[in-house]
Amino acid sequence: RAVDEVAALCVTHGIEVTSMSLDALMYYPIFRLPWDDVAWLADRLGSAAKRLSVPRISIPVEEGSGLRNPDDAANAREVLAKVLGRWDGVVEAPCIETDLSPRNVESLLAVPGLEALGLVVDLGNIAALGYRWEEYQKRFRERIFGLHVKDRRVGMGPTVPLGEGDAELRAALDAADGLPCLRDITLQAYRSPDDYRRDATDALAYVRALMQHPSS
Repeated sequence: RAVDEVAALCVTHGIEVTSMSLDALMYYPIFRLPWDDVAWLADRLGSAAKRLSVPRISIPVEEGSGLRNPDDAANAREVLAKVLGRWDGVVEAPCIETDLSPRNVESLLAVPGLEALGLVVDLGNIAALGYRWEEYQKRFRERIFGLHVKDRRVGMGPTVPLGEGDAELRAALDAADGLPCLRDITLQAYRSPDDYRRDATDALAYVRALMQHPSS
């Protein structure tokens, strides 16, 4: 029923759903849930993606659902491979969002059975963790399926208005056309407690200005 409501709203307003981010799994990691529950969820998400023509679904492997020991890593590899098997031919661009280091991300994406798995890069989060956009572009050019536009300061700083943190927004947006598998760019920018609409409008204007006037 909810999927039908979303489909109707898309028609009414002339919009598309380009991605699903499974933030509900941030605190219930799929590699710790019973497989029957994961399979049930994967099948319903796949059905929703097909009904709404959603190309990308991202699974969190960060924060409360991050990999903190070898057992977590082994279980995650196994479960992700099984989920990808259920989504084969249904979900065009399955990916993870993760706080793993670029080197560890590269190791995970190289695991047999995870060849179809891509990456959504949150520009604010990687800045807060001290990682550089250039390394993601170099290592994962053909595996980046989505970009989240956010700004944070190095050292796990909070989310701040775009342009006030350390995220390499211009570099990433300049590079977007050269990412062959990029499906969408999503605003996950700062929201004040006062006026979410104005915050979103300001963030969108900032991003459009960057994209209309790329660096030389």
